[in-house]
Amino acid sequence: MQSVQLPRQIVKIHDVKAATMVGDPKDGVGYIELRGFSEDAGREMRAAINALQRRAEYASNGEHGLKVSLRFQLLLTDESHIKLKKL
Repeated sequence: MQSVQLPRQIVKIHDVKAATMVGDPKDGVGYIELRGFSEDAGREMRAAINALQRRAEYASNGEHGLKVSLRFQLLLTDESHIKLKKL
């Protein structure tokens, strides 16, 4: 049996899991999957929105921006835990 030492490191899990355009980028419809609300969530969301907005404006030659829809609903369970439910 061989022993291996691994150094400890902090593992960063990003709150924004995905940010992409949906359909034709000229339509300006983007999708952002937010999976958490850590202290960096706001900064990550802002960066994702800015990147998608630039893509939408570039694809439409500056005629259209980005459309944003918040598609989650907060639910309280019987145990008073907060859960997110996709609509």
